[in-house]
Amino acid sequence: MLRQTGCYDRIVNLLIILFLKKLGVPSPVVDSLAQTWQETAHRIKTLYGISNQQYQNSLAFFLFGPGQGSTIGPLLWLISFLLTVHSIHHTTPAIQLKSADRRTTYTSRGDAFVDDAGLGCMMEFPQNVDTGLIQQSPSTLVTNLQALAQRWERLLFSTGGH
Repeated sequence: MLRQTGCYDRIVNLLIILFLKKLGVPSPVVDSLAQTWQETAHRIKTLYGISNQQYQNSLAFFLFGPGQGSTIGPLLWLISFLLTVHSIHHTTPAIQLKSADRRTTYTSRGDAFVDDAGLGCMMEFPQNVDTGLIQQSPSTLVTNLQALAQRWERLLFSTGGH
């Protein structure tokens, strides 16, 4: 198994608005959130006080995400993350573990915690072959990991991550 790490630290607000509507969140709630994002003016607070200048979302200065420390941030990240994960095609390379009796199979493409994701995959072996006797081909494993990483990166980029 090889691991590759990705990061998700930005959310495209307009995409989240579409996700929320698709999930059936009532329009007044979604509209309120969108209006709040559009009209909120931000200032910077430091040890020396609060800045006089402010910034806000505009066509010239597009802001991402609900803002640092936002209460709704984790929920919006989770919605975006789940839609990203469920968008990975089932043919994308993954890690597959089977129980000793072969009745239970666990398939995973990685794990994530807030803004860090670890992806992983393995080389597939032909049916009924003693895997202990096969010397793994590094190039096949690298090709599988590359396919997984590229698909994840495309989805991550499209939702605001990088």
